[in-house]
Amino acid sequence: MNADITANGGSGFIRWRANESREWKLALSPSHFSDGNNRLEALLTGRQGVYSSPGVQVDLGLEVGTSRNTKEDEDSQCCLSFVPECWCGPSRCGEDHALCTLGMLDR
Repeated sequence: MNADITANGGSGFIRWRANESREWKLALSPSHFSDGNNRLEALLTGRQGVYSSPGVQVDLGLEVGTSRNTKEDEDSQCCLSFVPECWCGPSRCGEDHALCTLGMLDR
């Protein structure tokens, strides 16, 4: 933290999982800073399987996040990213894992 500012915060989430290939999660993270600023961050993530075979699983993911501060001089942020993923087998394989992210940051 800058200028000896401290913060207390927490996080919680709700997840809905329709089946093995579809899920959505909403996470909220409030923070209180010693300079009087309060921040609330929210992140919505979703995943949908688009292809599955015994050796490959392909998912499409979406992340939408925002943060708001009570102090006006702080920047608020909103971002959106589209995340295609591919991995091998029933568990993720580090060597064969491909992750591509296309993101947009709107301030």
